[in-house]
Amino acid sequence: MKGWRLPSPPFLAAALGGLAFTWLYFLHYLPPFQRFSVPYDLPGYFYSLHDYAFRSLKAGRLPEWDPYIYCGLSFAGNVQASLFYPPLWAAFAASAGFARLPYLAVEIVVFVHVWLAWLLAYQWLRSRGLRAEAAMLGGAAFAFSGYMMIHLQHFGIACGMAWVPLALQGIDESARSGRWRPLWKTVLGGALVFLAGYPPFFVVFFVCAFVYGLRNPGLALRSGLALLFSLAVAAVQLLPSLESTALMEREARYGSGEFTLDWLYSLLLPSYFDFSMTAPVKTGDYYYAGAAAVLGIVLFLFSGRWRSAGPALAVLSVSLILFTNPWNLVWRAVEPVPLLSHALRAWYFMGGIMTAIAVLAAEGLDAAMERFSRNGRAVHAASAFLPAAAVLAVLWTAKGSNQLALGVGWSGAIEVAMTGGACLLLLRFAAVQQGWKRAAALVVLALLAGSDYRIHGTAKWFNGSKNDEEEMVREPSPPGMVPAVMARLREDPSIRLASDEFGPTAPTLRIWRLATLQGFDPFVTKEYKEFLADCARFESNWLFYPDPRCEDKLRWMGARYYITTERAEAYRELISRPAWRRISPDADFYQVFELADVRAPGHFLGNGQARNIEWLPGRRVFEVDAQSDGSFVLVESYHPGWRAWIDGSPVECARYAKAFLQIPVRAGRHRIEFEFRSRGLRLGAGISLLSLVALAGLMFWPAERRRPAAS
Repeated sequence: MKGWRLPSPPFLAAALGGLAFTWLYFLHYLPPFQRFSVPYDLPGYFYSLHDYAFRSLKAGRLPEWDPYIYCGLSFAGNVQASLFYPPLWAAFAASAGFARLPYLAVEIVVFVHVWLAWLLAYQWLRSRGLRAEAAMLGGAAFAFSGYMMIHLQHFGIACGMAWVPLALQGIDESARSGRWRPLWKTVLGGALVFLAGYPPFFVVFFVCAFVYGLRNPGLALRSGLALLFSLAVAAVQLLPSLESTALMEREARYGSGEFTLDWLYSLLLPSYFDFSMTAPVKTGDYYYAGAAAVLGIVLFLFSGRWRSAGPALAVLSVSLILFTNPWNLVWRAVEPVPLLSHALRAWYFMGGIMTAIAVLAAEGLDAAMERFSRNGRAVHAASAFLPAAAVLAVLWTAKGSNQLALGVGWSGAIEVAMTGGACLLLLRFAAVQQGWKRAAALVVLALLAGSDYRIHGTAKWFNGSKNDEEEMVREPSPPGMVPAVMARLREDPSIRLASDEFGPTAPTLRIWRLATLQGFDPFVTKEYKEFLADCARFESNWLFYPDPRCEDKLRWMGARYYITTERAEAYRELISRPAWRRISPDADFYQVFELADVRAPGHFLGNGQARNIEWLPGRRVFEVDAQSDGSFVLVESYHPGWRAWIDGSPVECARYAKAFLQIPVRAGRHRIEFEFRSRGLRLGAGISLLSLVALAGLMFWPAERRRPAAS
């Protein structure tokens, strides 16, 4: 099509080179060298959401309802499930031959986004007119530095970061051309940031992108409308999420501000804290920007490029203010607005800081190369390559295992100085060379800067675990539970269970298709928590543990099983109560107790009986023999998306105890059906479809032809 060109050979070379580097960077996470796994939230929270979506889609069903936590929640409304994120669906397609989603597939999606983050940042910086060497190192500061590494475990942030450069490149191109067309990149990038699944990071992106476009009124208007348009493209996820948000209890989570001198030192020094796997105390956050980035920032201060870097400096200034919350001013401003105090989080504005650092570092490095090229004096190759080789040898000798605690604290500044100095010599050599000599310098520069990130970034305690993260979900049962007990728990899908802090987590139980009264998700409804307030011990707003003494309430909610361990206080309580019977052998780590007389959680309130005849995710069917008028209660978390039918005739769902579903029932024998259909999902899908058509028109609209010059 007119106005569209195939990627240039240099871009393809950069893309393939970056992909190869990313593969080497995460080599120890991938077969056959699989020594590490990404730990914490990725396997403990996100993976079970992705696996549920994968298995549902494989069965030919769009997962609108999540029946496995909190007596059910809207799955379509859980933005962190990333249900409509296209790259995740590509991983689903690649895993179609598996019975469940391999955890490695989710890790690979994250690693690919690290590569995308570098590639799109590189292309963005190149589009600003910077040299390839400067763009490469600036992109590395964005993609391989501490902020991205510490968020490998957080799917929505790691994937969302990748699309920020694309969106900002669209704003730059619109500023240069004065036209709308380049903003398709901003729209697409913004939509993908939101669909990646973490709204607080989308807020960071929205603020930074809007500030980046505040160069003149026309660009500010175009950029602002493009950002709003990105939400229309993502409406298929946005509207169901707003439905769920309306039911939850919003928390004020902005924080008190994050700035400390330790934060600054961690940004500049590779091991200001001991991040090794053998560290006795694991403390502090990892933000290391990289020796090349530190060099670039220093060079920028003397570059005189303040005007060209103005938008990036504006992003840095706003991000620093929101990150540090000086004198508590930001919190005072957002506190009266519940939505802002809930969605705005100080810590995540580190993403805006790293975005600005990438630009400033690249500008500084490019300015240095410009001065070197103007000087015109060629330098001997040995003066550039030999120091680089020496620094590489020192780095890999001292840190080759990635676990030693050398260079901790201020002594890490020696490594930064050595690596930065070697990079500067290579840049000086490359600035006056062409052809294979410059290409060789570029390769060695990539090895040098890449080794700095690799040695100080992967296989550290904050993102490298030696545990086998798939061990807990291997058939036929997780470690610590014999297969016979697991088979017993999975017999009846309508039955739920409870656990204490020593039992398996709710996300893990979701992978085993076990429903629980608990969960680990902020979308739990306020009324549901109030219903359990007298029967559970709350650790946080959404993390709680039911009291096994509340037998009647647990029985009413369909909780037949309780999982604990012998060392827990709940175990001693359960073993002493006649209503609970232990079904686990003594040798099992997990001890499972069964509560007597528990049936499917559907109750006829009146003179009559109810019998469950179908229990599927998002669909419940009962047969009721009502000898008098009454009402039927489905112990499923209330959501306006639930529909009900009695003998095929629709009936409106009301609330029971504010938290569950209730419908009136006349005397007689009836078939009662409940089905979940998110209104926001259907409306949002229509808006997204229309928005995508409009976006395609913006992308492929032919550029205006230049008018011939007047004679």
